[in-house]
Amino acid sequence: MFDNIGTKIMGLATIISIFGITASVVAGFGVMFSTGNTDEASVGTGFGIMIIGSIISWVGGFLLYGFGELIEQTTENAEATRELLNLYKKEMKDQVSEENKSSASPVINERIKIEKSNIPVKVHKNNDGKIICPACGHEQEGHRLVCFECGQKFINGQANIPYWCGKCGKEGPYLGDCPACGSSITLYNN
Repeated sequence: MFDNIGTKIMGLATIISIFGITASVVAGFGVMFSTGNTDEASVGTGFGIMIIGSIISWVGGFLLYGFGELIEQTTENAEATRELLNLYKKEMKDQVSEENKSSASPVINERIKIEKSNIPVKVHKNNDGKIICPACGHEQEGHRLVCFECGQKFINGQANIPYWCGKCGKEGPYLGDCPACGSSITLYNN
């Protein structure tokens, strides 16, 4: 019943438009010839009903037809999107299968590592209470403020440092822009 609803709405719009125009013409003739005399007022009213009723039916048909066409196009776009998504999933699955075949170890998602700098980075504890350095990937105890392996500074809730300069790494507190480099970028320690 609700399959191809866009096409059905467009068909209904055509039928309603034709019916409305026909009804307007019949009603117009009815007004013109119902009184038995064809005075100018009856003829003018009849023509007015024919013309205005036909235009209203025609414009209403356009609107309903356009709505049906919109639904039909949306349905076609959704189907095309589903097909593309399924194709993409299949290609990704095939690609992972090929990578697994070509390597002895399973495919592991690599983390994006940052470049080591003087600017501290925010770290979060994992389920074991440890942190992983985003610069070198070394896992260490969760209370560390500097990486044991590469020396990268961490933002890890230090009590005496409320913030750092996000450009040069100067420790706060200081008022306004960074006194070392003038940057307004601030990395907060919370």
